[in-house]
Amino acid sequence: MTKLVRAVLVLILLMATIANLGTDLKQGRGALLIVLAGLALAPRVWRWLSGRSATTKRNLCWGLLGLTAVIELTVLLTMPTSVFHDPFRVRYQASLLASGHFDWGASDYFYRYPNNAVNAVLLAGPLWVGRLVGFNDATTLGALGFVMTNALILACAHLASRLAKDRAAAILVVAWFLLNSVTYTNFLQVPYSDLPSILAVAVILPVWQAHQERPHWAKLLVLGGAVLVGQLIKPNLIVLAPAVLLTWCLVKPRRQLLAPVTTVLVALALTLPVKQALLTAGHYQANDRYRLPATSWIYMSYLPATGGQYNSQVVQQEETLPNLATRQRFVQSALVNQVKKLGVGGLFQQWGTKLVNLTDERHVPIEYRAGPQRAPAWYLAHAKLAGVLQNFLLQVGWLTLFALTLRKVIYLRLNSATAVLLAVWAVGFVAFEVLLWEVEDRYGLALLPFLFGLVSLPTAPRFNDVGARLPWFWWPLVGLVGALLLLTSLPKPNSITVATQQSSLSVQYGERPYQLAPGAQLSQAVTLHHAASRAQVWLPHKSRATVTLLTP
Repeated sequence: MTKLVRAVLVLILLMATIANLGTDLKQGRGALLIVLAGLALAPRVWRWLSGRSATTKRNLCWGLLGLTAVIELTVLLTMPTSVFHDPFRVRYQASLLASGHFDWGASDYFYRYPNNAVNAVLLAGPLWVGRLVGFNDATTLGALGFVMTNALILACAHLASRLAKDRAAAILVVAWFLLNSVTYTNFLQVPYSDLPSILAVAVILPVWQAHQERPHWAKLLVLGGAVLVGQLIKPNLIVLAPAVLLTWCLVKPRRQLLAPVTTVLVALALTLPVKQALLTAGHYQANDRYRLPATSWIYMSYLPATGGQYNSQVVQQEETLPNLATRQRFVQSALVNQVKKLGVGGLFQQWGTKLVNLTDERHVPIEYRAGPQRAPAWYLAHAKLAGVLQNFLLQVGWLTLFALTLRKVIYLRLNSATAVLLAVWAVGFVAFEVLLWEVEDRYGLALLPFLFGLVSLPTAPRFNDVGARLPWFWWPLVGLVGALLLLTSLPKPNSITVATQQSSLSVQYGERPYQLAPGAQLSQAVTLHHAASRAQVWLPHKSRATVTLLTP
């Protein structure tokens, strides 16, 4: 059974590596050369880092983390981003709840997606505490993103260091986050459900490993708390239940697994009453007039037109139906017909497309971010070049991580409870998204703790010898050629966003625009630190306005 799990995991990682090469031939060639050079040089880099003293490793690890934190603070203080769509709605509702306003009916959004109602209630707590100490909501959200992002980095670094039994692994993990733009964008500036749910996974894995080495009730409390919070924020953590049960079946002796497996299952069971208690505390009441059945997401995932991603046309079609029961019957019938229409070949093609969409992480930083509300002149003057470098480091970072993990898993022996859980849970998560649910590229971010864990596991000696017998001195040149090919083939932006601000107004959720009296005025100050050639104003549906642009 473990051989089958490993084979499926190898296939997933191979597809992910290919997906991140891109579709452009020149771009793919450059990326491939970088990957080959990275694979060849990785053993030498590891041996060099591993050979440093414990003090040097500790100082290097904390130095890189400190540099990451400095960049994060610079981004938060000088380049606040405009967040829109789902995260904005959750933030706005949480702000209302923190103020004691329990109005959920401004739109049908939270009736349609009740899980985000839970997230809004959870987020209201930190906002309320922030106001007690004199922070505005923007400051609290920035601090929350900063704390959770660095907690994720520390958790992943701790996991890698514990599994590899060498702090050199932690250094490489922190370096990956330092160079990857997703750290300063989706994680830092959009603390939506993705970041805390990934953080929960990154806490569960090292605590599971720590309990295997030295059991203690306090570790079980942390494990149960992480599972409970993670499942409340993102219900797809339910995949952990079959993962721990399968791990129980595959690992012997099982005595050491009884307590953590029981803790995980109890924590998952507790999410139902805790979720209801949170919604009750937030004065939320479900409304089946707008609610979508869970099978809606399964149905959209089998529509080739959108590659298995969220399909707004399906939602609009379901909106015309009077109640939840009618929608359930409609979706069940449509799903059966769609599967028959695809056939066996079409199903495999759709699964392959969904796997690519899930693991292609080259465009994640733009999710839910419209652009900076303001940015310093020194950044805007070089924004185009910075954008290209960010895309370059993003693609190289993910490619290298997928490729190194792929090579490690090929030689991996699943002979410990942690190794089995890592492999089984990773395969289960991907299978859930590919076979059952709609996919987005940002969902693939959840693979990070698994990738860092798998790549840090000890393998047969053969792994460390790969590349050591090859002439190493020309591999840096190969990597340099690949980097030049990739940099010159990446698309260059024709324009930049100097300043922007977007809101949550959307026709499909029945938002109620604020009614201005005839002749009334609204004004907004916009800070421009760079020349702007075009201004754009978005208006609510079927509304009119006269816009006047005033400059100092």
